[in-house]
Amino acid sequence: VNINYLLTNCPKPNRNELLIVTPNAQATTTACDTISYLYVDTISYTYNDKYNIYTALLSQDATDAPTAIVLENTIGTVTYGYVSAGNYTINCTNCFTVDKTIGFGGNAEFGNNGMAELVNVSWVNASQLRLEQTSNNVLVKGSIEIRVYK
Repeated sequence: VNINYLLTNCPKPNRNELLIVTPNAQATTTACDTISYLYVDTISYTYNDKYNIYTALLSQDATDAPTAIVLENTIGTVTYGYVSAGNYTINCTNCFTVDKTIGFGGNAEFGNNGMAELVNVSWVNASQLRLEQTSNNVLVKGSIEIRVYK
């Protein structure tokens, strides 16, 4: 099948359609007759079978728990808690497996003290991780990634 010919000379699929080509289609003027379209409401796929992931940008102010701009989440419902200055919890019921959970903290944008701050993540138990910062009010869109290997 000459897919380039079909894509150039035959009607294009609509946004929610998949192009299906008969395996023995020939690149001729009648080749468009070998094309059919399948309407698809939702396409889902698994691209990572090694670990579940949570990636977010975190900010924190005063004595509030951190807030997140979630970029990707295949772990579960994640919430944050305030413990003390610079110490916060990451909570997710039965999401974190011992010896299979790792957290990466990255630099935040420049916080109130003018310095880029590093986020530290450590394992506590199956439902909680510890997030550590130098103090309150310095976490501004700090990156965090949590992986739970299967």
